[in-house]
Amino acid sequence: LDLAARTPLPSLADSLVWFAARSAAGREDLARRISDLPEAAALRALRLLAFALESDAGLRMPASWPRVAQRFAGTADATARAAAEQLSAVFGDRSVLGPVRARLADPATPLAERRRALDLLRRAGDRESTALLVTLLDDRALRPSVIPLLANSADAAGAAAGLISRFPSFGEPERTAALGALTSRANLALPLLRAVEAGSFERKALTALHARQLRNLRDPEVTRALDRVGGRAAESSGDAKATIARLRDTYRNAPLWSYEADAGRKVFERVCAACHAMNAPAAGKLGPDLSGTWRNGLDYFLENIVDPNAVVGAAYELHLITRRDGAVVSGMVERETASAVVVRTVTDTVTIAKSDIRERQKTTQSLMPSGLLEALPEREAIELLKFLTTETR
Repeated sequence: LDLAARTPLPSLADSLVWFAARSAAGREDLARRISDLPEAAALRALRLLAFALESDAGLRMPASWPRVAQRFAGTADATARAAAEQLSAVFGDRSVLGPVRARLADPATPLAERRRALDLLRRAGDRESTALLVTLLDDRALRPSVIPLLANSADAAGAAAGLISRFPSFGEPERTAALGALTSRANLALPLLRAVEAGSFERKALTALHARQLRNLRDPEVTRALDRVGGRAAESSGDAKATIARLRDTYRNAPLWSYEADAGRKVFERVCAACHAMNAPAAGKLGPDLSGTWRNGLDYFLENIVDPNAVVGAAYELHLITRRDGAVVSGMVERETASAVVVRTVTDTVTIAKSDIRERQKTTQSLMPSGLLEALPEREAIELLKFLTTETR
């Protein structure tokens, strides 16, 4: 850090500060210096510290950090305030959350600031904002960022009720995110399954992917409720060849002229688009891009959908991370630091502090569950296959 302060080369100085920020001793020294540096130099060091720790969580707070946080709490520089608040969250300083919630709740706060507030609440693992977040489900601009936050709510009953009651008004990506939240913890899953049993939540919204996530919770009450609503999707296809042959015959013997590929597109958006992109770069990135795969023909899709575990690439293996509160995060490990694991799920990218992990598994299963086609009504299965094998899709 002394060298960083002396060198005339800005890129070298920045690299040295970043390197120091990656160790506990370096963060202690850096925080002490930031609290005393002139304004411009302090701002630059603060931004570099935030950049270096953007994928971390649950780090020990440097002794001088409260002085730094106080120094930048009232700054008019929005970027500096954002960096200071982000770092406070990384260091476990809960006092920063009150002002953040206040800005989020104020409709006069600019939209970009409110979105940043939501991101900071997520980074901090905030669990106390359920009532506020449920009201924000009615704000279309904020809703996509609000839904994943409700998965971590201390008031699971309130979060579940808010998501379930508004589910019919959500768009397809929002429905996917809502189901991801509702199947992440047992105390969110039970209200969902009870609503399905009562007929107040549509059964077909739950796919084989959700059934597997619910079973991964390993909660006896959730498993019994899932069995009652018919969520017995197979985890592997021991009779895959017979299933493929049956579905092939069903498809080839159907009057395909009466099935519309556009209807199949809607099935794809509901069941597949969370993981697979198709001619849409912003779509799902958990599975292979399916653009142009219509050329592979019917058998390609039948074999890969019916028996996705037959050949599993390392990049698509399923990781299961159980938090200390029992919540299960399923997805791909995108990156890992000494303090945190970043997991890409079907609906979100989640940073989990290693101190918050109770159990961690890497399975030999594909991220894609078995039983997706078999769980669909026959008409929807045929429409989906027609869409997947149509050139003009």
